[in-house]
Amino acid sequence: MIEKIKLQNFRCFKELEINLNKKNIIYGLNGSGKTSLVESLYLCSNYRTLSPKTKNNDLIKFNSENAEIFINTKNKLRLSISKNKKIYLDGFESDVLSFVKSIKCVFFLSDEIFIFFSKPSSRRKYFDQLIFNLDSDYLLLVQKYIKILRNRNIQCKKNKVLELDIWTEYLKDINNRISEKKKIYVENLTKEFKKVSNDLLGKKVEFSIEIDKKEYFPGIENKEIENGRTLFGHHLEDYSLYIDGVNLNSYSSNGQKKLFLFLIKLSHLSLSEFYSYNQALIIDDLESELDNITINSILDYLSKINKQVIITNIDKLNISGFNIINLNNYN
Repeated sequence: MIEKIKLQNFRCFKELEINLNKKNIIYGLNGSGKTSLVESLYLCSNYRTLSPKTKNNDLIKFNSENAEIFINTKNKLRLSISKNKKIYLDGFESDVLSFVKSIKCVFFLSDEIFIFFSKPSSRRKYFDQLIFNLDSDYLLLVQKYIKILRNRNIQCKKNKVLELDIWTEYLKDINNRISEKKKIYVENLTKEFKKVSNDLLGKKVEFSIEIDKKEYFPGIENKEIENGRTLFGHHLEDYSLYIDGVNLNSYSSNGQKKLFLFLIKLSHLSLSEFYSYNQALIIDDLESELDNITINSILDYLSKINKQVIITNIDKLNISGFNIINLNNYN
């Protein structure tokens, strides 16, 4: 459980220190630093910022030389940001994998629906991050896949058939291993989704995930040499979500899309128990796009699950058992 967050010269904060309970609601006006607070947790949990365009200097408060993030779980984490990032675990400089394993979080962010429904690469990244979150071996496989893919693309451009055949076998092997892990994750997530949706919505929802695979076939090399790139594999796949047989992309309401993506994150959170991870759920801007009935159902569900919950919101949400923090008081 995340017990304390302390920020120094991070984003808009000169200094912020808050103590957290099992259930927390952090509210404040736009510009009060809610998303910055979420980003500090995201940065420690994933070792990257919310936006790939963000540079280290963007994280440091104006006229300051460096920023510090301190997070207390059962371990003490410290992330120091200047020109480079340095990470410390219980006072000692740490490697990235050990550091991020010490603060396992599931995030539901305010722009999630817009990112997910924008393009296939966003959906691949979305599910890759979910699987990474539970299975560090999957991360290593994808990193290896990317290296092999780059080498194979070079051979496609050079029109070297013998070398291309060698890299084809490497890529097919690693792609099959990635596909097997995705298959297992999707099957387990689908089962959990049905349970979670029934608990939250009070009704059964038929849910399925289809992966549009780009398979290898003999002779594809001719087209690849012509295009100068690999035309099969994980990097070209796409995901489609179906609710009661209807593609979620067909839903006109952003509120419906947000609700079902949120149910995916809750299902993932539930699934994490089977991997022996006790993860915190971080929700940025809960109320946007959702009606009051749905919000109340979500809050009721979150109050009952045995997980740490941290919600940010513009308005104060009154629900018993939650630690209420007014971020306006810190600026």
